[in-house]
Amino acid sequence: MAFLVYTFDAGRVTGAYDRREDIINLKEGEDMLVFEMEWDKTTDLLACYELSSDKQSLVNPHAGKTMDEQRAVVEAVDKERRVSSLVKGKTAEIKGEAKRRLEEIEWKKQRAKDLDIVNGNTDAMTAYLNEREAIRTANNAHEAVLAALTEESDIFDFDPKAF
Repeated sequence: MAFLVYTFDAGRVTGAYDRREDIINLKEGEDMLVFEMEWDKTTDLLACYELSSDKQSLVNPHAGKTMDEQRAVVEAVDKERRVSSLVKGKTAEIKGEAKRRLEEIEWKKQRAKDLDIVNGNTDAMTAYLNEREAIRTANNAHEAVLAALTEESDIFDFDPKAF
C-alpha cells in the first residue's frame, strides 16, 4: 500500500509515501487529496494518475502502456500546459499594450470633436475612430499569431508589443 498525494494545481499525483505520517505540512482537502491504494511503480508512472470523475479515487488512464509511453504522455501534457500558460501570459501583455496605446491617443478624441465643430464636418472624429480601430485590429491579429504558436521557444521569442 502507498499513500498517493493528488494536487489540484498540478492536476495529477505529485507524491507517494509509505506511511500517512510521512505526509507532513500538507493540508488535505484544500489543494490536495491523499489516497491509500495499491501502486506498482514498475508498471504505473505516478504522474499519470488522475482524479476519477467522482473525485473518490485515482485512475491511471494509461495503464497497460509501457513506462516510456506513459512518460511520453506526461511530457506531452506538461508541454501543453506550459504552452497554454505562456500564451495566456503573452496574451495579457498584448491586451495591456493595446490598452496603453488606446489610452495614449484618448486626448485626440476631444481635439477631434473641437476640430469637427470648427470645420463643420466629422473628418477629425472619423480619423480618430479609425486610429482606435486600427489598434484593435492589430491587437486581434497579433493575438491570432500568438495563438498559432506551439513551440515554447517561439512563444518566448514572441514580442507582445510588436504590432
